[in-house]
Amino acid sequence: MSSPETQGVQVESLMQRPLTLPHDARLDEAMSKLQEPQSHCILILREDGRLLGVFREEDVLKKVFWSGVKGDEPVSHFIEQEFCTLPTNADMSEVLNIMGQRGLRYLPIVDQDGFPKGIFSIRELIYFISERTKMVDGRFQVTQSGTFGDLESAIVEVLNLPITFPLSRYGYNDVVRMKTGDSVNKAIELFRDSSQAAGLMYSSGKLHGLFRLRDLPFRVLHQRSDLGDLPAEDFMTPLSEAIKEEETIGAGLDQMARLQVLYLHYQVGQESEGLVTGGGIVSYLYDHIHDDL
Repeated sequence: MSSPETQGVQVESLMQRPLTLPHDARLDEAMSKLQEPQSHCILILREDGRLLGVFREEDVLKKVFWSGVKGDEPVSHFIEQEFCTLPTNADMSEVLNIMGQRGLRYLPIVDQDGFPKGIFSIRELIYFISERTKMVDGRFQVTQSGTFGDLESAIVEVLNLPITFPLSRYGYNDVVRMKTGDSVNKAIELFRDSSQAAGLMYSSGKLHGLFRLRDLPFRVLHQRSDLGDLPAEDFMTPLSEAIKEEETIGAGLDQMARLQVLYLHYQVGQESEGLVTGGGIVSYLYDHIHDDL
């Protein structure tokens, strides 16, 4: 638990309402529920209402689509049962520590009896940092003293580092690349053996857009034979202006919050392109803090 110096904003005030299903719900019911706006995972509950596991959007591809299972199977067969939780009174330093250390995108929030009360995602963490920092005299500073407790100086230091500083370890330098003529089936196969969930799409050798697995409608996963030959370009996300290599990590987080995205593409010189992610920045932030302790 946190020391008194690190206690501040509690996660209960920032968490989102969780999507939940009972353990015997059908797989196709869970997949349909993931199509709701801003839904990225579902908490699967035991008979008594306590948390059994987490069904994530990445499980749809890694455990469902490629294994060829049917939609009438219980969703509990495909959930992640090794998960971390935090209590509702955890503060943001605890959230940063556990998400950064374990590379988590979602964190279930439970009460003292183990009943789920909310979900906190990497998106909320990025918004939290961005909303409480701003550029002052050419440097990012914390605007609300005490927000980050005794982590404040380390966070400020990281926010003012160049965005390219952590990319060699935490960015997607070896990014999945595809062409505008590639089909949905081809795009999915390119991701099959990759830990990445997004890739860059090119047209005539020039960067054209971002392809994210979560942008695929779930009907494609249900009906691969009918829809898998569609152009992957139909599901592409247009890219905003690339973040410049001289920009800071703080500027990158601001841009993610403003555009409501978790990926930014960057370009170093004429040749090197890749993706930097919100999760990568949070993991770097955690490592930097603990390297200094």
